[in-house]
Amino acid sequence: MIAVVDANIAAALFLDLAYSDRARNAVADATEIIAPDLIHAELANTLWKLITSKRVNAAFARQVLKGLSSVVSEFVSGEALAGEAVEHASALGHPAYDCFYFALARQRDAKLFTADRRFAAVLRRADPAIDHEFVAG
Repeated sequence: MIAVVDANIAAALFLDLAYSDRARNAVADATEIIAPDLIHAELANTLWKLITSKRVNAAFARQVLKGLSSVVSEFVSGEALAGEAVEHASALGHPAYDCFYFALARQRDAKLFTADRRFAAVLRRADPAIDHEFVAG
């Protein structure tokens, strides 16, 4: 199985979050983990929030960002996904950022893993056959 992970799942793979064990188990059987290249910006933003709340320090955040390439085997250009992402965003009434992950999963016939409850609910309502998994709790 090819897995598309969003920034929340990527963070859970490196950090000790409430759903980290579930995230790690969810992608354990993946033959490949891929993500849109915007995951770097989204993960950096997540880490910034954790730095400001004093849960991690900047040096650790840099290590997580470096380590992302050891988990994600391919970062797909946002340019290749943007048109489809905006179409999905418009159809679903959901932010385009998340729809980049959805577009990639559709293009590669991959399973989408998210820890975003709202996004998972939107996907379920849009098409129950969409192969995705909500991993948080």
